Amino acid sequence: MSMDEKPVRTIEELEKLPLAERHRVVDESIVTDLSTLPPEFLALIRRRGRELLTARGITLPPEE
Repeated sequence: MSMDEKPVRTIEELEKLPLAERHRVVDESIVTDLSTLPPEFLALIRRRGRELLTARGITLPPEE
């Protein structure tokens, strides 16, 4: 299932679930293979990460 196919749940929906079910939903939403993300989204989160690190005075090597 790609990121686009996963259902989006609101906090209100999650709060109605039993705790174990909430944990399962969150665990299943964790992405460990970045190649499964849409390229535009990956570029966005990489850019945002660099912005946050720069704002905290952390220097990074240039992007490849």
